[in-house]
Amino acid sequence: MSIQEISLLGLSGIFTLAAPPFLRFRQRMSKNSSPETYSKVHVMQFTALNVFINSLAYFGFMLIFLTIITKPTITFNIELFLLAAFFLLASGITFYGCGIYMTAVIIETLTPSHTRSISSLRKQIAAINLFHGPISHVIIFSGFIISGALLAILDLTTGPTPDSLPRLVLVSGAILGLSMGYAQITNGTAPYQTVTGIISAVALFLLDKFENWRFTSSPMGIYMIGFLVTFLLLNLYCFNFHWKWKNLWGRAGYRVYK
Repeated sequence: MSIQEISLLGLSGIFTLAAPPFLRFRQRMSKNSSPETYSKVHVMQFTALNVFINSLAYFGFMLIFLTIITKPTITFNIELFLLAAFFLLASGITFYGCGIYMTAVIIETLTPSHTRSISSLRKQIAAINLFHGPISHVIIFSGFIISGALLAILDLTTGPTPDSLPRLVLVSGAILGLSMGYAQITNGTAPYQTVTGIISAVALFLLDKFENWRFTSSPMGIYMIGFLVTFLLLNLYCFNFHWKWKNLWGRAGYRVYK
């Protein structure tokens, strides 16, 4: 099993195993509306959990990136340099969004409920909503999708990568697609990530046709196929059968404080 395959399986495992306890942790925070019950320890626990999960994900991304750019047969050109630069930019912005999310959640949690209706604080509360809702969630999860698509393009552009377990990689990507799709539905920003997923899927499909790539020659390509199929099917199912299309964009992001 190659380092790239191990990293891809690890990414799915980390998100799938870490998401449920983290969501429960956030639900307990949301239900507790008394800021005075929180201490520095609680703040540090929340921060440490986020940093740990996101650091593992970032480490996995970088391992995959290094396995691609260190292929023995690789020849660097301007296109490859630009692809690598765009990936580093996208992944950096993605994990920058994690910092925005942590900060917004802590400020929101420690804001007393009686102050949320004060007119002079309305803009501050609105900013917290934006940073916790659409801004951070979109940067993190849409950034993750874009980074994955760029890694697949990099891997396919630089030639075939040995893949000893294609079915396991495909299933692993599909599991992450389901887990991440469910997370977007619960946090309310699924519309944004679904559009990002559709654009990424179309771009990969068109590039595959025009460049005569074979996605089966790339573990990252196989992984993204499994991911995008389940992620988009789950979200489109919810759009059609559980939500109203006319209210779709109004549902995206964090609700305004009542």
